[in-house]
Amino acid sequence: MENNEQRIQFLEKNYRRNYLSFLGEGFFYSFAFYLFSVTNVFPDYVSRMTDDPVVLSLLSVLYYGPVYLASIVSCWLSLNAPATPKRLGLTICYSQRVGLILIALSSLMIGKAPVSVCLVCFFVAFLFFNIADGISAPLYYNMASSMIYRNIGTFFGAYNMVGSVSGVFASLLLTYLYSVKPYPGNYQLMFGIGVLFALASSFMVAFGTKEYPGAKAEKVGVTWKELPQMMMKCISENRKFRNYTIIYVILGAADFAMPLYSIRLAQQENLPANFIGIMSLISLVSGVAANWIWGRLSDRKGPFFVLVLSTICGICAAVLTILNPGGLWNYAAYSLIAFASCGSSLTNNIACTIYAEDGNSTLLTSTSKLCAAPICILASIGSGVLAQWTSLKVVFAIALCAYTICLVLSTLNVRKRVE
Repeated sequence: MENNEQRIQFLEKNYRRNYLSFLGEGFFYSFAFYLFSVTNVFPDYVSRMTDDPVVLSLLSVLYYGPVYLASIVSCWLSLNAPATPKRLGLTICYSQRVGLILIALSSLMIGKAPVSVCLVCFFVAFLFFNIADGISAPLYYNMASSMIYRNIGTFFGAYNMVGSVSGVFASLLLTYLYSVKPYPGNYQLMFGIGVLFALASSFMVAFGTKEYPGAKAEKVGVTWKELPQMMMKCISENRKFRNYTIIYVILGAADFAMPLYSIRLAQQENLPANFIGIMSLISLVSGVAANWIWGRLSDRKGPFFVLVLSTICGICAAVLTILNPGGLWNYAAYSLIAFASCGSSLTNNIACTIYAEDGNSTLLTSTSKLCAAPICILASIGSGVLAQWTSLKVVFAIALCAYTICLVLSTLNVRKRVE
């Protein structure tokens, strides 16, 4: 009891310092992440080298697969590595930065090596980064929650909000580099800047945060064979986490339509020339507002209450996209999409933190991501195929059904006071 009081006193003394250091890290890393964006930058970058749809589809496959499946490695490390949350989290995060450096170096080969060689080197570096990213994310959130011991919902909301603000500045830089430097120099400079920001973000956590000196670095000694049993135990015995995970998995069927919203909403006549730019700005601004609002509400009402509101946003967005009325309604739909997406991602971090009975959120984060991995991987491949075979309306109708199911389940959990 005395040690816990000492821990709380230490963390409270350094609360502001740790809080600001993590937010600074979030700003710098998000800036870098936008310059290495899987949804915006890499598709255009790869399409400059090849227009083969199979090669382009590798971006989704090599992103979602490793990011979700590699989380089991982070779970094993958190239970076996003889290191405190900060030491372990930073060590793995450094390997993620190595992946970004490899991607930047591969871009320097363009024009000096055959296109096939450039593509192979890029995808190898891309795969390495995604594996490291999948391992580091749960460990990073566990490290943050070990130092930000109160108001965790507000913290994650503020962290994502700062990241969204950073994205606005990164998008301005992207626009500038595209206009002043030709290919491949624009990407080489872009990736170089991204690497510098990513490294700066690591140093902010390494030297800016202070971990409790008595933080435990115990080796539990869990084998790979025992991990599935531990994950099943989390689902079977932790009712709050089980109920959340069911909703999180179903949300994967709704989120698979995300890349297609802009395509459907752009199917209008007399659109302004800067329509996509306006949509991007709306998405970023809405993301800033959504992360702040959802974070504050999560601390007061719990993640299930946030899911109720965010799924309502998703339902409204899907309906508007199916009807596609045009005008301001389309802008409203894109704003609602951002609120729905932020609710899904933010509640995962919060739920896995507050429902971790032993204080180690990594096991719960890995479990939820592994449960959602199959549907997310299939959805990332199947959304485009389904849209080609049927129509975009069918894709959004499926998303509408998924959001509706999640709304019902979230409402039931709020009413039962599962929080």
